[in-house]
Amino acid sequence: MLTEEVRLPSAVNTLPILDAPLMSLIDGRVFVDGDPVDELGDATETGSLPRATHLLRSRRENLSFLQPDRPFPARVVLHIDRDAPAYQVKRLVASASAAGIYDIDFMVVQR
Repeated sequence: MLTEEVRLPSAVNTLPILDAPLMSLIDGRVFVDGDPVDELGDATETGSLPRATHLLRSRRENLSFLQPDRPFPARVVLHIDRDAPAYQVKRLVASASAAGIYDIDFMVVQR
């Protein structure tokens, strides 16, 4: 779910967008490939988001079943506003890690 509501951070060194699941954070709501999955609470809540983790894990398992010759990309692209608090970013990273995805990329605007 790409939206103009999200003001992406800028970067000098960039790469093209990858074929990987997209986790978006928009106004405290979390989406995986456009599907709404969780809402973030306040900074006192920590750890992974159960529904986001489950959805990422399920997509990995479904792809390996449907396309056994094509490995699931062990990466995720985060689509997060540049002003998002660190605790929100940490929860998305924790969710990807809990789903077995350790390669985290950030969507940015090239300077």
